[in-house]
Amino acid sequence: MVWGPGGYLLGKGDLDFAGGTVVHINAGIAGLIGAYMIGKRIGYGKDAMTPHSLTLTMVGASLLWVGWFGFNAGSNLEANATQPCHSLTPCLRLLLQSWLGISLRLCLEVRPRC
Repeated sequence: MVWGPGGYLLGKGDLDFAGGTVVHINAGIAGLIGAYMIGKRIGYGKDAMTPHSLTLTMVGASLLWVGWFGFNAGSNLEANATQPCHSLTPCLRLLLQSWLGISLRLCLEVRPRC
């Protein structure tokens, strides 16, 4: 559907590096089915479920960022006009997601007034 000549997504301009579209669709469906089968977490909606270790959260996010940076920049296999776009995308994505997460946390969190 993507790789073949005349493929639907290829015709729409989708560049699928290393089969990422297929992998992400399958992983998303498997994740939804797994979450449905396991059910809600105990205490969901009653207890605050903040990350247990901000250090490990940052380490994990950093590892993902480095991996995606190398994958996106290296998947083109050449240095041409599209290379800066592939290199800049992970940086901008991390920046915007961090800003959105912090903003939502500050706006939606109920803080006690002193």
